[in-house]
Amino acid sequence: MPFPAPRRGTTLLLALVGGVVTDAGFPGLDWWPMAFVGVALLFLALGRDSARWNFLVGLVFGLAFFLPHITWAKLAVGVVPWA
Repeated sequence: MPFPAPRRGTTLLLALVGGVVTDAGFPGLDWWPMAFVGVALLFLALGRDSARWNFLVGLVFGLAFFLPHITWAKLAVGVVPWA
């Protein structure tokens, strides 16, 4: 019997945690196995219903993953990348 789809709030939380955990797999912390864990959390979060909702889930994951990565750009070129 397959697992029931998680609630919408849970999917957003899974996406947020998945993005942060995936970030831990990149240089800085260098815990590379965490990249697999983060993508698995995203996969679980995308098991909900509509494409519109999954777009929001993907956006949350992407922002949680990308925003910590942009800090190095501030050191290189200043505040322009944040704009």
